[in-house]
Amino acid sequence: MIPKYASDQKGSLETAKRADGKEEKKAEVTPLATGKIDGFTAGTWHNLTLSFKGNEIRAGLDGKEVACVQNDIRKNGMIYLISSYDPNCFDNLSVTP
Repeated sequence: MIPKYASDQKGSLETAKRADGKEEKKAEVTPLATGKIDGFTAGTWHNLTLSFKGNEIRAGLDGKEVACVQNDIRKNGMIYLISSYDPNCFDNLSVTP
């Protein structure tokens, strides 16, 4: 399977091409927040924090909060971490209830 993304203003759709050449819908993703971080340096280690409490989701980068959103779609469930197709590394990952 070869994954690819198609993006528009409403979100992203991930599809995968199977060995027989047919495309298969994998997931539909709607971003909760987007933005640009001034002074971000790719290729160096950063500290990412995510906090989930009730319907509030907070994201921090290198000690600074970069997003806080309210979302009622899921009250509990799974947390997953994804990245782009560029090389990315994760270290010291911790999930604490």
